[in-house]
Amino acid sequence: MNKAKAPVCAPDGKITKDYLYKVCSYGDGMYSVPHLNNILYLHYQGIRQIENLDDYTNLKCLYLQNNVIRKIENLGNLKQMTQLFLNENCIEKIENLEHCQQLDKIDLSKNKIQAAENLSCLKNLTSLDLSYNSLEKVEDISHLAECASLTLLRLSHNKLADPDIINVLSKLEKMRALFLDGNPILGVIPNYRKTVILAFPELCYLDGRPVQDEERKLAEAWNEGGQSAEEALKIEWKLQKEQDLKELHLKMYERMKQRYPELYKETESEDLNDEDFGQSEMEVIPIKMPWQRTRPTVLNDHARKLVEEIEWKDVEEQIPDFEEMPQIENSDGEATVEQPQCILEYIHQLGKEKTAEVKIQEQGFENLPEELHYSLDERMEIWQNFMTGTSDESAEDCE
Repeated sequence: MNKAKAPVCAPDGKITKDYLYKVCSYGDGMYSVPHLNNILYLHYQGIRQIENLDDYTNLKCLYLQNNVIRKIENLGNLKQMTQLFLNENCIEKIENLEHCQQLDKIDLSKNKIQAAENLSCLKNLTSLDLSYNSLEKVEDISHLAECASLTLLRLSHNKLADPDIINVLSKLEKMRALFLDGNPILGVIPNYRKTVILAFPELCYLDGRPVQDEERKLAEAWNEGGQSAEEALKIEWKLQKEQDLKELHLKMYERMKQRYPELYKETESEDLNDEDFGQSEMEVIPIKMPWQRTRPTVLNDHARKLVEEIEWKDVEEQIPDFEEMPQIENSDGEATVEQPQCILEYIHQLGKEKTAEVKIQEQGFENLPEELHYSLDERMEIWQNFMTGTSDESAEDCE
């Protein structure tokens, strides 16, 4: 037997007991027995007045948004309620909430409220939304300074323009997220964002944007020494980051050198330092191909770029231009291969014949592509055999 559908809207805009019974009986997550409900959905019902909710004593969350309610009333018996949604109604005054001591979140956005009041009695209130209302003067929001438990306050898109509003709200020591966007005050206060960040030491979000530690330190420097002090701090951070990057590069270079000593033969015995790092002469055995450029996963992009410069740039300089050479001679001085094509194609052709799966287990490095799982000794042998003309593959196969 199919259940009947819940009523689309309240009859005559009133919350009757019969109407509540039907809503709870056929609504998802609700029960026909009033005290069994901890949540009640009455939004988009055309409700004009809050009434007949006294039996819902265990209600935790009440949704009444998008109705035509003009007054907050008849909620005194809902002592367990923690969340109340009355946004998008016609409410003009905040009142009759003193019995709901467990309220943690109230949404009164998009109403006709002209003053924040009668909220200091709610000691557990942490989240309040008064955006899209008619708040204009400092006196309209001065009462909020008494709501010491507030951590999130939305006052967006009102008519607030007095800079003293920041001084009033700065008394809320637990404030973590503040929304003032859409108010004239943003254009009235010079250096608005820095000023607000300095006024709230614990603020984490301002107008939807996170307040980072660096931004707070820059604001403090600006407060102490102006724009010049802020720029000086930025330069100091930049120099420190460059120094840290150099140290990281040196550590990474030494690590690569220890892991693959056969790939590096230094022509000078002098140690690298900050001045000549990246400029010292070095001879690299020409066996590093593009498919051999592994990336340390634990390093940042700058360090990876350095790996590429150290391991591949010098190799390219040492590889001869085979297209311009008429032939390649083996160790006996005899020409064995005439005008071979790019050696990269040759190595790639040999790589395609490799079918066994081999995984590189070295910590901190990514696996190479499946078709290129050659060990270092195998790659050296491939290169040497090709250069000396002892490879089993012929020039025609290479082509």
